[in-house]
Amino acid sequence: VMLILRMMQGIGDSSLSRPDPNPAEREVSDVEPCGREGCAAILYAPRGVAWVDDLMDLVREQSGLEPGEVAPVPTLQPLGPDEQAGAMWCLNNPGTPLPCPVQTLESSSLGLPVSAPDPFCSTPLFLQGNRISPCARMRDNRTISDYMVANPGRAANVVVFPAAYSGLSATSAREYPFGYDLYYNQTTARFPFRGNDHVLEVKRAIDQAILRFSGADAANLTVSWSTFPKPEPRLKGFSAVAVGGGYWFYLPAMIVFFTTLVDVVREKENGSRLMMSVMGLPSSVNLLVWLLQGFVFSNASALVLILAGLACRFDLFWNSSFLALFLLFSLFGTAMVAVSQVLATIMPSVKGAQTAGYAIILVGFVFQAILGSGYGSLIFLLQSTTLPGWAAPVKYVLQLYPPYLMSMVYYTISKKSASVVNLQEATVETGEGFSLADLFEKPSVGDTRLFGPMEVDVPRPATCLAILVLDTLLFALLALYLDHVVPTKNGILHHPLYFLRRSYWRAGGGWGKRDRAK
Repeated sequence: VMLILRMMQGIGDSSLSRPDPNPAEREVSDVEPCGREGCAAILYAPRGVAWVDDLMDLVREQSGLEPGEVAPVPTLQPLGPDEQAGAMWCLNNPGTPLPCPVQTLESSSLGLPVSAPDPFCSTPLFLQGNRISPCARMRDNRTISDYMVANPGRAANVVVFPAAYSGLSATSAREYPFGYDLYYNQTTARFPFRGNDHVLEVKRAIDQAILRFSGADAANLTVSWSTFPKPEPRLKGFSAVAVGGGYWFYLPAMIVFFTTLVDVVREKENGSRLMMSVMGLPSSVNLLVWLLQGFVFSNASALVLILAGLACRFDLFWNSSFLALFLLFSLFGTAMVAVSQVLATIMPSVKGAQTAGYAIILVGFVFQAILGSGYGSLIFLLQSTTLPGWAAPVKYVLQLYPPYLMSMVYYTISKKSASVVNLQEATVETGEGFSLADLFEKPSVGDTRLFGPMEVDVPRPATCLAILVLDTLLFALLALYLDHVVPTKNGILHHPLYFLRRSYWRAGGGWGKRDRAK
C-alpha cells in the first residue's frame, strides 16, 4: 500500500513541479492543402470582384496551392455593378431595401473611400435594434451558412472581405488598409480532436498577400507563436496520503480480518473447535484467544504501517502523534477482528468464508473510496446538523461500521498534519501538526468553507476511538451469542434465550457443559 501511495506521490510531484517560464516558439508555416477530396483550403467571398480574385490568387501562389484549393464559395452569385459600387443597402434581410440614401465617403471614419447610408437616416434605425448591411453581403452570409451546413468538411477556412460589398475599388484597395473576416472550424480545434484550425497560417498568408498586393512585392512575414508561460502549479506539494489514506489504509486491517475469518472457520470445519469443546474449553475462552491474537496482529500491522509511512517520508506520519495514529489503526484492526468472529459463526465452510471475505474487502474498498472522496467530504457531510429526518439514522447506523469511524478520524488528522488541497481556493495548505491532545479537540471542518453555510458537527477523534472500542465489545458479544445458537452440523447448542436460564450461570453449567436442544 505504501509503495502504491509513494508512486502516486512521485507522479504527482513530477507532473506538478514543471514550470515553463519560457515556452518554445513555433513558426507559422504556409497554408497547407486541405487533404480531403473535394475540399478547399480557403473559400472566399464575394464572388466576381476583380481585386478580391487577384488578392486570393496571390495567396494561392505564395502558398504553392492548386487552383481549386483557393476559390470562391461555389454557390455564391457574382456581384452586379450596383452591388460592387455599394449602392444597395438592406434592412434586416436582403429583400428589404433600406429607406435611406446611400452616399460615397471619400474619407470615412475608417479611412476607406466606400459607400454608406446617410447616418442621419440610418442611425435611428440602428439604435432600434435593426440590422443594416449591404444587400449582397446579407445574401452571401446566408448562402455561405447554408453551403457549410449542407457540405461539411468542404472547406478548411472561409474568408470574407466586407469592404468589397461597400464599393471599395481596386485602386483604393491597393492604397488603403482594409480588413477581412476569417471563419474556421471550431470543432476541429476542440477536445477530443485537438486538430489544427489553420487560422494563423491563413491569416499570415492573407496579410502577406495584402502587402504584396499593395506594392511591397518582396514582403515576407515571419510569424511565430508560443503558449503562455507556465508558473509553478499551485497544487504542487499536495499529499497523496492525505487524499487516499482513508481507503488505502483500510486494506492492512482487512488482511488481518480475512486471515482471522478463514482460520476460525477452518478450525470449525476440521473439528478442532468441537474437540476443544469436548475437552471442556468454553467458547468464550476460544473467542477471547482469537480476539487477543487479532489484537496482537492489529498492533503489529499498525506499527508496520506507521513505520512504512515514516520511511516513505509522508508528511502526515511525521507531523502526527505516533500514539494517535497507533491507537487509530490498532483499534480499527481489532474491531474488524471482532467483526470476523461474527461472520465466522455463520460461514458453513472455508471456501464460503474466503468468498465472503474477498467480497467484503472489495465492496468495502469501493465504499471507502466513495466516502473518502474530497478528503472525506461525504463522511463529514453526514455530520451536518441540518440532515433530513430520513438521513439522520444513517449517521448512527454507520457508527457500527468501523471503517467509517476510521476514515472520519483519519481525515481529521490529515487536515492538521498533511499538505491538503484547499478546494475553495485551489491551493495547498500545510497543517501545523496533530498532537495527542488534539484527540480531545472538536475538529474545525467547517473552516474550509467546503460545505458553504452548512453547519457540520464532527465528534472529537477520541469519541470515535471510544466508539470503536464499544463496537469491538458489541461484535464480540454478538459473536459469542451466535456461537451458542447458530445451527451447526452437530445441532443447535443452546436455546436462543439460554442466557436467561439459571442453569447456564451455575458453576459448570454454562462454562463446561452445553444443553443440546433437539
